[in-house]
This record gives sequence, structure tokens and C-alpha cells, in this order.
Amino acid sequence: MNFSSPLTLFSSLAIAGSIAFSGYAIGHGILGNRTADRFVSVKGLAEKDVVADIGTWETTYMVTGESLEETMARVESQRQTILELLKENGLAEEEITVRGVSVTDNKANSYSDNTDNMPHFTVTATIAVRSGDVQKIKLVAQKQADIIRQGVVLTSANPPYYAFTKLNEVKPAMLAEALKNARQAADQFAKESGATLGTIRTAQQGQFSILARDDASSESENIQKKVRVVSTVEYALER
Repeated sequence: MNFSSPLTLFSSLAIAGSIAFSGYAIGHGILGNRTADRFVSVKGLAEKDVVADIGTWETTYMVTGESLEETMARVESQRQTILELLKENGLAEEEITVRGVSVTDNKANSYSDNTDNMPHFTVTATIAVRSGDVQKIKLVAQKQADIIRQGVVLTSANPPYYAFTKLNEVKPAMLAEALKNARQAADQFAKESGATLGTIRTAQQGQFSILARDDASSESENIQKKVRVVSTVEYALER
């Protein structure tokens, strides 16, 4: 290479040194970014057995007759029969709701060709119960046969519905447990990969779900339940 002067030679060496230094810095910058991107994503599970704190149950009964007045009188009589049984099994007045009645005039049904063989009126009524004592609900739902034996025609009697309404009370402790389990899993991963576990990068609480404690049964029909949450946490890994 031909340089015309010492100044030119010095300038050329300075430029070459600058390019070399820039290449060194860029290379270490990429390496640093790759190190910063090292992380592990883990899931932490927490489960807790709980008991339903609210129970509901409703039953619908039917009465038929030729006279509306007579039919309604029987509706009231059978209502009292059901109410007495509910109260005998520990339900209080405020835990019982008497729903409205539905009256069908079968003779006025122009879409039926068999109205002559049908009773003039069909009346249905519903009684619902709701209590914080779920054992009471379970007991009265098992007494349907007693109601039928007293001449009440039940057209529908849904299974009891049991709910756990105190989720907010168990959330904090369960989230702490899920985070603890996630960190244990991340720490184990870090040790096996020869890294040191760093700080949390991101964390997702996860959705709380309420399940039947016995997986073979429906959650809503089960007094014994299980609350579950799976949290996802990312931890940085450091060398």
C-alpha cells in the first residue's frame, strides 16, 4: 500500500482501529442480548378441597281438574303438603320461595284434536329452596318419594345445585402456593442446566376453576369440591 505522507498513514491506521473496535463491540452486544434472553417458563399448580356453602333445589308439581276453582284449591292444598315437609326437615320460612302458577285451558287449545279426553285445566306450580346449610338441601331433595306418597304429582325435580361462593377468601393463599411451586420447578431446571435462577420476567395468574372433588360426578351436584389454579411464570436465567 502506498501512503503519500506520515499524516495519511496515521489516519489510515486510526480508521482501521476504529473498524476493529466497532466489530468487537457489536459482537459482544449480540452475545449480551442472547444471555439476557435466557429464561425458563414454568407452571405452578395449587389445589384446595372446599365445601359448598350454598345449596338450592326446586320442584314443580301439577294438578288437573274440570273446575278452575277446584283445581286451584288442590294446588294450594298440595303446596301446603310440600311446605310442611320442607319445614319438618329444618328449612326456615325465609329459605323457601313459592313461585307463580301456570294455568293451561286445554279445551281452548285449537291445535289439539284430542281435547275431549283431556282435563279442562292443567295447573303447574314451583317451589324453590335456598340455604347456607347444604345438608338441609341434600336431605329434602332425598324426600321426593315422601311428597309423591302424599298424592303430589311431581313433573320435574332437578338435582340439588351446590355452589362455593367464597373463592376470594382462598385466592391469596392459593396464588402464593402456585408461585412457590413454580419457583421450585424453575430452580430445579436452572440447576440441571448449569444456570442461576434470576428474577421474574412475566407472570400470569391463571384461571381459577371449581371442580367436583370426585371427578366422576357433576361439580354442581357435588357438595365436596376442589378449587384449582395453574399459574405461568417466566424466570430469567443467569450464568
